Amino acid sequence: VLLTGGEPMLRKDFAEIYLGLRRLGLMVSVNTNASLVTDEIISVFKQSPPARVNVTLYGSNERTYDSLCGVRFCETVKNNIIKLKNAGINVKINATINPYNASDIDDIFAFGEENNISVYTSFRLRHKILLALKKYVKRLILFALISEIPFNLVVANSVFYPLHQNVLW
Repeated sequence: VLLTGGEPMLRKDFAEIYLGLRRLGLMVSVNTNASLVTDEIISVFKQSPPARVNVTLYGSNERTYDSLCGVRFCETVKNNIIKLKNAGINVKINATINPYNASDIDDIFAFGEENNISVYTSFRLRHKILLALKKYVKRLILFALISEIPFNLVVANSVFYPLHQNVLW
């Protein structure tokens, strides 16, 4: 079962729902922006670990967070990712690359590498925008190969085929 939203931790009964699903014997993963991770939630996760907590990291700094989300939660999110990892929770970082955070991708991967956390990236861009970001995609792939960080690239033929053909091969 995947608990997602919006933000699933906005629910006051999140812990109750989560533990209820775990008591049923279900494997549960959580998609979150990690801004609302508390010591109580970490305690619940330690008591009954999720299969994985997938955290969306929108950028590597407060400026990017502000431009994408309208809030400056970058340090809060990074700190909560580290707290989850230190508590023994299986955590993964999701980073969707777009025109507002493409220049942050090296720092996002560096954060993942420094903390031994996998970073998964995807592109939510139109073809023309994606082609304009070619240099960042090349840097992303090179960084992933050199650092041996697990790397996934989602390619949808109708939108990304020319990029796939020109950049990856």
